This record gives sequence, structure tokens and C-alpha cells, in this order.
Amino acid sequence: MPHHDLSRYPAINGLYDSGDNATRYPASRLRFLAGSEYDLGSVGEVDAALAALLAAGLDLDDLAEQTHAIFGSEWNDWAKARTELRGLEYLNARGLLSACGWPENWRGDSPPFDAKLVHGTVPVVADFKPAMGNGLDLLLESIRPEVDAWAVQHRLPRAAVEAHYLGTVTQPRLGRARQELRREFADQLAHHRGFPGRPITLQARGTEIAVTVRAADGGTVSSGAVGVAQQVDDVVQVVERHINSKGRHLGRGDPCFLLIYVRPNGCGGSDISDYNLQLASQELMLRRGGHDKLLGILFFDWTGGQYRDEVLVPSIRSRFDVEVARNHDVDLRGLRTRLHAVEFP
Repeated sequence: MPHHDLSRYPAINGLYDSGDNATRYPASRLRFLAGSEYDLGSVGEVDAALAALLAAGLDLDDLAEQTHAIFGSEWNDWAKARTELRGLEYLNARGLLSACGWPENWRGDSPPFDAKLVHGTVPVVADFKPAMGNGLDLLLESIRPEVDAWAVQHRLPRAAVEAHYLGTVTQPRLGRARQELRREFADQLAHHRGFPGRPITLQARGTEIAVTVRAADGGTVSSGAVGVAQQVDDVVQVVERHINSKGRHLGRGDPCFLLIYVRPNGCGGSDISDYNLQLASQELMLRRGGHDKLLGILFFDWTGGQYRDEVLVPSIRSRFDVEVARNHDVDLRGLRTRLHAVEFP
């Protein structure tokens, strides 16, 4: 990675200059974003969160999992770093962060929970999950290299790609089919020597996606009609899987836990939105009954936040389980106040 790409980001640049990360972690996402037209503020956002945590007294050992993800070779590593650093920064700013990672004596790279909270004398643990991206974005991201290679092969100008869909385009719905759809798209595109005169149509689990490839002459806009009920059901399945995955690590005598979805600024097209999470959490916690250790589901939303004194403050929405709080002696009113959380309707 060219060194100057990171010069605008002092915390990340200092980490890179430390040497270890530069050789061990290829930094594919960071390499792509830093200094490019595609960095819509996310590198600066991660840099600021990292700087705030280091200034508050945490060290690189505390944040090893997140700093390794900054320089990670997997595309999803960047989402992990962005999600967890923002979440940790907020908890720390509210005076709630006791430790990074739980159990604190965990043997391995990634403990089951990202944070331990201190609230009175009762410990509460938390795990952060990204609320960014959707299945359509992942699909377009996967076919972009196919389009670029095809345009070069036929000596065409840079191509623009946009999609219009009918159906549900969540990650659970399109994620598993993404590679098959990419191959099908590439096969259809290969029949053309110039820009196709009509969209290339793909089908995935009841969703129809029409992909247009044309000469780039400005911005692109993808749009569609979505099935709201199916979208919410997909989010319910995702959240339920997260609850079960985390709950299995907790036994008798262990603390209760929070599942926190983090939507950074500029991620308005995410599968997990305020509305979808409101309905999904209601379905899981009120109708089906949550895990007996699940204290609450929270939404840390910078996309829906507000600026105060030139600082973007996230909107914090929550759904807590009063019975779990009572069983674990958690001062729920005090915790909600310290988080600045507003209950979902």
C-alpha cells in the first residue's frame, strides 16, 4: 500500500508504521478505500474512533482484534473494524466500557463477546453486529470485476452498472446465490461485444433483478420494489441466529448480554434498519420469547443521528427484556439513561 494513502489518518498511519500490521495483514479493503473516490468517510470514521479509544487509555493489546481487522485480508474485516470500534467508542464515551472482549481469559483470537460493560455492580456483556450493506450491493460488488474485464476485452469505455429489482434483496436471500448469479451474469454478458441494448435478467429465490450495463456518463441509481414482510422475516432469521450463537456461550452464573447492531454514517440502504429491527426484535422478544440471557437488542445508528456542536451523535434505539433484567439485578432504567437509548415502539 502506498504510504501516502494513510497520511491523512494519524491513528491508522501510526499503527501501520509500527511494522507488524504492514507485513502480516494485506489490508485489501483499506488499500481499496484509502485515498480513493470510494472512501465516503469510513476511513476517517475508523481513524477517529481508534484515536478516541487510544486517547482514553486503551492500548493496542486491548484493541488487537479490531486493529487486526483494519488491516485484514477479508472484505468483511473492514466492516468488523468499523462496527466494533464505533460501538466500543460509544460505550466508552458513556462511561460504560469495562473491558474489550469477554471472557477476559479467552484463549483464541476472537472472544464470543466484544465488550464487558460496567453498570453498578452487575456485569453485562455485549456483542456488536454490522448493520450495513444488503444483498443487492454484494451482488453488484461481485459482478463489477466481470464487467471491467469484459469492457477491457472489447475495448469499450468504462462501464456503469445499475440494477432494478422486484422482490427481496437482503443478504440472506441473495448471499448464498451470489456466486451462481455472478457466473450466470458473466455468461450472458459474454454474448455481447458492445453494451447490451437491454438489461441482463437474473432470478434468485423469487426475486427478479434486471442489471443494466452501459457507458459511464455520471452516477448510477439502483432501485426496486421490495416485499416488506419477507424482508422483515429475513432480518428475524439473522437476528435469531445471532442470539443463539451468542447465547450458547453463556451458562449458569454468567452475565446477561446485549446484542448491538451498529449502522455507521452513510449506510442507509442496509438490510437492518430502524424499522426492520423494531419489528424483528418485537417478534423475537415479545412473541417467541428471547434467550433467557438476552437483556436487549440495541441499534446504534449514526446514519439516523444528529449533529450536536459539529459532532454526529448516533440515534440509540432499544428493546429490553424486563424479566431478564430483574433476574440478573440489572438497573434497567439507569442503563437506558446512560446509553441515551429510546425504546422501540
